[in-house]
Amino acid sequence: MKVIRLSGVILVIILALATGLIGAQTPTPGAAATPTATPIVPLPPGQDVPGWYDFILKTWAWLVARLGFWGAVIALPIVLFLVLLLVGVVTKGPEDVYNMAKAAPGAIWRRLHRPALDPALRTYLERGVCEKYGCLNIGALHEKEAKTRVRLPEVYIPLRGRGGRPEEPSPRTKPTERVGREIAESVLHREGPAPLLTAFLQRYPNLLLLGRAGSGKSTFLQHTNILLAQATLSDWPKETPDDLRRAFPHPPVPIYFPLRDFRPFWEELKLKEKTLERQGEALLRFLGENYQAYGLGEAFFRLQLDEGRCLLLLDGLDEVKAELRPTMVAVVEDFVRLYAAQDTAHPNRCVVACRPEAIREQAMFGHDFVEVTIESLDQQQVADFIPRWYREVLRRDGVLTPEAEREADEKTRSLLQALEVKPQIKELTDTPLLLTMVALIHHRTGLPESRAELYWRCVELLLEKWDISKPGEPARVAMPELTPPEVPTTADKRAYYLEPAAYWFLEAGLDRAKREEWARQIALRLGEKPEEAERRLLVILDWAVVRSNLIEERETGTYAFTHHRTFQEYLAARYLFRRDERWQDVALSYVPNRDWWETLRLLAAVLDPGQQPLFLAKIIATAPVEGTLLTGTCLAEIKDKALDALQSKVQTALHDLMLQADQPLKDVRLLAGDLLGRLDDPRPDVNCPIPFMVPVSGGALRMGSTPAQVERWNKESGTTWYNTELPPHEVTLPTFSISKYPVTNAQFRRFWEAKGYEQEEFWTPQGWAWRRGEYEPDLSYITDEDLRRRVKEWLDQRKQRDKPFFWDLQPWNLSNRPVVGVTWFEALAYCNWLSQETGAKYRLPTEAEWEYAARGSSSWEWPWGDTFDPARANTSESDLGQTSPVGLFPGGETWCGAQDMAGNVWEWCRSLYKPYPYQADDGREDPQAAGTRVLRGGSWHDSPGGARCAARYRPSPAYFHDHVGFRVVFSPN
Repeated sequence: MKVIRLSGVILVIILALATGLIGAQTPTPGAAATPTATPIVPLPPGQDVPGWYDFILKTWAWLVARLGFWGAVIALPIVLFLVLLLVGVVTKGPEDVYNMAKAAPGAIWRRLHRPALDPALRTYLERGVCEKYGCLNIGALHEKEAKTRVRLPEVYIPLRGRGGRPEEPSPRTKPTERVGREIAESVLHREGPAPLLTAFLQRYPNLLLLGRAGSGKSTFLQHTNILLAQATLSDWPKETPDDLRRAFPHPPVPIYFPLRDFRPFWEELKLKEKTLERQGEALLRFLGENYQAYGLGEAFFRLQLDEGRCLLLLDGLDEVKAELRPTMVAVVEDFVRLYAAQDTAHPNRCVVACRPEAIREQAMFGHDFVEVTIESLDQQQVADFIPRWYREVLRRDGVLTPEAEREADEKTRSLLQALEVKPQIKELTDTPLLLTMVALIHHRTGLPESRAELYWRCVELLLEKWDISKPGEPARVAMPELTPPEVPTTADKRAYYLEPAAYWFLEAGLDRAKREEWARQIALRLGEKPEEAERRLLVILDWAVVRSNLIEERETGTYAFTHHRTFQEYLAARYLFRRDERWQDVALSYVPNRDWWETLRLLAAVLDPGQQPLFLAKIIATAPVEGTLLTGTCLAEIKDKALDALQSKVQTALHDLMLQADQPLKDVRLLAGDLLGRLDDPRPDVNCPIPFMVPVSGGALRMGSTPAQVERWNKESGTTWYNTELPPHEVTLPTFSISKYPVTNAQFRRFWEAKGYEQEEFWTPQGWAWRRGEYEPDLSYITDEDLRRRVKEWLDQRKQRDKPFFWDLQPWNLSNRPVVGVTWFEALAYCNWLSQETGAKYRLPTEAEWEYAARGSSSWEWPWGDTFDPARANTSESDLGQTSPVGLFPGGETWCGAQDMAGNVWEWCRSLYKPYPYQADDGREDPQAAGTRVLRGGSWHDSPGGARCAARYRPSPAYFHDHVGFRVVFSPN
């Protein structure tokens, strides 16, 4: 394929060269047939980047104009040869040559036709953007690294967002038969990965960028600022997202500044001039004054705006005082209207960043601004950031030495492994700020074992050492020492006043409070004089809002805790432990209230090891059901041999709770089952390295459904999809064994740890092609064109193929839940690996074997009978909205002892999809054959009709989702 593509590129070049030569010798009607008469015209604004064809033609014209016809004939092949040689030198293989060859003509042509850059604009871009905003100053690094300036482009990871306006339905979309549609829609039942933020820049002219504290709003704006400046100065940097390139074929002039810097200028301007003809003009005046040090004034920015070539990046609307936010919104909107109506191909555009709370309360933008909310970081983004961070932090004088590179690689592996085995710490990496804090703690001292200790390190960073000034800003000053001298450390002194506030917030159910009320409540709890407590607290609050990012001001004089609620809960746990000798009685009174569980878990974690067994035992005695669940969550985090005896008792109690039908399914039984998974599920038929098998005695199966049954389900669903179960027919099966449960994450992990994804011998040729990204799925079974496109986009997004798709996501990856996100290829490879591992022949069940194990000779619609019972299966009727630990529904057990064959996850069968009647020898059981494969059993996402024993789905073998798993069979034949 790569050779073909490269050959195609060369062929296009040859054809274009020939066309160019012919075209050059053909006189234009009405003009002199002189080659030198061809003018050189730069690309007009808005025209797409030229391909090789346009590049060759225009290069030919350019050479003819300068060298004459025969000079151009000689020079053009030399130019093309040098271009291909250069592309080959800087790339690693034919695929890279092909990709760069597609982009090269546009880059070369832009350079040939790049106009001379205005000196004032060059000064602005080099000094006012790249120098000013290109680096982060992080004061919490080691002293020897304190002078390290972390370059923003080197550590930035692309962020994703959701929002925008809904697309209009395609006029081509029309109702279709359900053949293929049901499975396709199930692929898309939840939105796929959110698009990059740059995709919204491509689509909308004005954005309101929303995100919680530390979500990366400022970072995104600053990074976009730098990329656009570099693109104008030379060319797009290599890390530029394609969406941004498409959004701006001609890079605009970026103008970035925080609105908190504009606020004092606005207030002073209003004092000097009682009225302004246009409020938007105030922003232009501010820019003129703000860049006077660079020799740039208002006229410079007016020229850029008049030419319609600017992207305004306005940061921190929430950092403006609440009473002034509506005014700031009005100023920005007036500015946008004032300069957006220019008669240019690319009018000025604007992005405003803000925390959601500030906008929701009062300052709403008009219809011209489209809201986009930044998504939390996913595991891939975390994995991308960590090596970038270490390589940048460990640079010395701008150079990453071989020793530093090895250290960076080692620290990267260490942190990624720590996050893998400590899910409670992984929860703290979902925003760029928190991820940077975790990486910084790991870099300085290593990650602590205790989650409570990690929280304290984070709080300590935020309250004492954290000093990450935004690009272009000086480092902020430390807070004066105003807290009691008897409190030992600086961070402790600041936390001394925040701990009772955190406890008060939880106790009163608050999310914010006036600072005077903070002072009164804290003075009451600390036994201090209100006026003295208020004086100290106000300094702490004002400092914390500006510097620590632990507290934020929501409205004027109203404060709230930011980031994870667990920081607030951790501070409350510290206060609870310190308050008095009655702390245990107070803590135990909160056991029935789940809102306090996180605080109580953290309280148990900060206790001395000698205190923990007695305290946890008291929790169980206080409330047997809630106490057992809470203690289970504590034991899942506290690893201490002194607690082994208690853990054994809790495991037994959790198992009993899991199977008690009178307990709430979601709030008790599911939680108990998940805690069993975190505590090493003790069930011998679950906690086993090889799937536990149950025998299935041979016999006759009436396969499929009757016409009456099919008519009923078609009528209920409004489709003809269930026709695939016709006609009913009889099949005779020999004895075999089937796994009691779907293959669990713990069992599949052995295949993954054994590097099964890297051993071709376990994969079919098609499976190995899928593994390498070379498999093209057959989606012809989906008749709706728009739906087929969306499913293909879903399948194509799976770039990483060395583990199940949801392998790193909780709760899908808990050890005793079914493995999900596996394709048919992965399920088959696992079976082949397990066969080699054990010396026995394991495989996927045939479609007939699966149905026989589910219903036997009874012909029941569900494994237990002809009446659906939501208490027997995890389907949409159960309303769990997720997979469940295997065996959570014992009432759904089949006649042979298998469980979870209705609901929980769809299960791959060995069989190709072919119409009935079933014939094992007609090629449908050939694992090498191409075609769609069969899924059986329904899932947590599906209605009872999909969980019937006879229901069949027919997706591509490359299909994957969070409701698809598999089980295995063993047969002596």
